[in-house]
Amino acid sequence: MTRPLGQPTQVMGVINLTPDSFSDGGRFRSPDQALRQAKTLVKAGVGVLDLGAQSTRPGAEDVGGVEELNRLLPSLQAIRSAFPPGLGQPLISVDTYRACVAQRAIKLERIGSTTSAAAFGIPICWLLSPQRTAPMC
Repeated sequence: MTRPLGQPTQVMGVINLTPDSFSDGGRFRSPDQALRQAKTLVKAGVGVLDLGAQSTRPGAEDVGGVEELNRLLPSLQAIRSAFPPGLGQPLISVDTYRACVAQRAIKLERIGSTTSAAAFGIPICWLLSPQRTAPMC
């Protein structure tokens, strides 16, 4: 993918919502802590906030979809409330491999991030597993 000259580069700030994060030691587990970090990152010029609630470090325990949602949704709601979708606001990315977590995040976002991304000409790809008879979370 090439970008025309003059378009700004977007920097992504990662906010790990896990107690065992290898990069920050679990410092952003509460919605208040995550929101403070999001504000710090945006003030520093970050254009995309990436939230992850399932550790992917080597040997990390798979906490399951319910726990991942419990970790993610309160912080996602707090951050989205502080930064409503629109031009000039950071995009929000949710780092997950579970379809049910992605679907809940999309529902919460009301597809606002797609609208914002489209305004910037950023291609979007939702990667969701097909529906199954067994719950995925």
